[in-house]
Amino acid sequence: MQSDAALNPDALESSPPTSGTGSRAALREALVIINERSGTAGPVRDALPQLEQALRAAHLEVSTHLVPPDRVRQLLEKKLGEEPTLVVVGGGDGTLRVAASLLAGTEHVLGILPLGTMNRFARSLGIPMDLEGALATLAHGVDQRVDLGEVNGEVFLNTCMLGVYPEIVRVREKRRQQHPSWPRWFRWIVDTALAAWEVSRRRRRFTFRLQLERRALPHRVSAVLVTNNPLPEAEDRRSFDRGLLAIHLPATDRSIDLMSMAIQAARLGPPLAPRLPGAELDVVLTQHARLWTFPRIPISLDAEVRPAQSFLSLKSRPRALRVRAPQAEA
Repeated sequence: MQSDAALNPDALESSPPTSGTGSRAALREALVIINERSGTAGPVRDALPQLEQALRAAHLEVSTHLVPPDRVRQLLEKKLGEEPTLVVVGGGDGTLRVAASLLAGTEHVLGILPLGTMNRFARSLGIPMDLEGALATLAHGVDQRVDLGEVNGEVFLNTCMLGVYPEIVRVREKRRQQHPSWPRWFRWIVDTALAAWEVSRRRRRFTFRLQLERRALPHRVSAVLVTNNPLPEAEDRRSFDRGLLAIHLPATDRSIDLMSMAIQAARLGPPLAPRLPGAELDVVLTQHARLWTFPRIPISLDAEVRPAQSFLSLKSRPRALRVRAPQAEA
């Protein structure tokens, strides 16, 4: 499954690291952490010897760990020091979010092996979904700084979803095993749409006040979608360097608007073309915002459900995370 181009130690050694934005970081250590419960972790186990050999050929000291998801944070806190390190994380968006929360604001570099279902963050950065391509990015990619979103002190890579979205996630997870022969991404989209339809029929609404600078916007809706930087308007790579949050609000209380926003949250790509018939969304761009709600509003960060809260402080953290991504095309 591994190609010579992706795992050739000589090829790595021939590209010495340099420092600076848009370049290879001057690193001496590589910490590899694989979420052993990720859906595609099996093939990575077989590739670990080649990955370790390639990293060592680049003059990096390598340590590799296969751990359950609840030990990722503990291991990172134990192993990371002040010396800049390439932290290769194998897992989905939830695992990457844990790593990003600890790497934010440091000189450590996040390397990604996309092993989740949707791998939204990796896709947005242009990292290949196949193992060979992801390993090649670790070998030959460039280090760049990207923005993070933050809510009440917790970071998110892609989305902060408010309102009924956590319930949509719960319903979707129950449906995931019903069509095992379908492609995972297609099943994810279909299950998200059906879950949104089911949840929206309950007509649960939250009254909240959105504070933007000196402007206060009262709303009564089922859900709010906040993305780290605006979503692309065409089939282009998503930008993570504008220092903005995009707050998506259903323009009405119709179920079709909630379904449209739920599907867009699942895809994290350009607006559907055509958009679901009759769907309307309002989008507000801002660097920071405050939100008060009654009753307490459930939230999820990168599709991981968090405790419900009444006050939310949202902000963008520009260039907070250093990540290894593919070379930009000329």
